[in-house]
Amino acid sequence: MPTGVVLPLNPSAANVVDDAITQARNAFTAGVRQIWLAQQFDVDAITLAGLIGAAVPGLGVGTSVVPINPRHPLLVASAAQTAQAATHG
Repeated sequence: MPTGVVLPLNPSAANVVDDAITQARNAFTAGVRQIWLAQQFDVDAITLAGLIGAAVPGLGVGTSVVPINPRHPLLVASAAQTAQAATHG
C-alpha cells in the first residue's frame, strides 16, 4: 500500500503554490507516493491538486476535504476533470 500524507500549506510562504509543489517533490523524493490536500479559504484544493500532479509525475494527489454546498456540483465536477487532465489521470 502506498504511503500518503496530508500536505500542510504554508500561508506565510512567498508563493503558496510554489511552496506546496516543493513540499510535494520533497515528499516524493523521501518515498511518499500519495499526498492529500484539504480545502482552505485561500487556496482551492482541486486546482492545487492539478498543479502539483502535473509538476510531480508519479505522485498520487487527492483532496480530502472539499465543501460542495457553496458550489454547484457541475463546477466541482469540471474542476475535478480539469485536475485529472492536468495530471494525466
